[in-house]
Amino acid sequence: MPRHAHPLIPRKKDITPATFGELLHQTCIGERRSVDEMYLAYAGSGFERNAGFDAMGQNYYASVPQAFLGAIKRFHDNIFSLPCAAYICDLVTSTTGNQYMHYTMHLPATDDEGVPRYLVVFGLDRKPATDVGIRAERSVAATSIKHLAYLDLGAGTPEGFVRDFQRMPGRAKMTKAHKLCPEPPGAKHQEPCEDRMKAYQFAR
Repeated sequence: MPRHAHPLIPRKKDITPATFGELLHQTCIGERRSVDEMYLAYAGSGFERNAGFDAMGQNYYASVPQAFLGAIKRFHDNIFSLPCAAYICDLVTSTTGNQYMHYTMHLPATDDEGVPRYLVVFGLDRKPATDVGIRAERSVAATSIKHLAYLDLGAGTPEGFVRDFQRMPGRAKMTKAHKLCPEPPGAKHQEPCEDRMKAYQFAR
């Protein structure tokens, strides 16, 4: 992706069907309009199904339980302030009772003036094809985060990461393809990792 307004990250306007087309149906784009509003300007149908809620046109912060909202805002502060990217694997509980992993890449983008305020999120999951439920509110919580690691785009990363539901000190090393995958190399079902690496190239 070109860097027209910022030395490390692209503009939101450069995310087009020509540059990101094959991933758009699994992508959500948010605009942080204020400390209390993350407006979801676009959400592909695949992303909404995987995430388990109707995202487009919503203020994401309004859908997050109060007990988790502060952590979400600090997470976004970290991404925009450096800037950096992030990888998250979280456990979703559906209203049908199913549980599945949702893998997301969070990548910052700028406005025309070079200010990082857009968040591009690409997501894949293991949701059963027959599950038409939405995400249960109880699973929108810090305890649902299995893995979280910040990804260095050139300005460094914040301290702290999550591994196997446990918060860890220091910085995770998440720059290699095999480390972006929850499965070991050679394991069955490697396709989501390959697509996550395509999304990561957006920010490299």
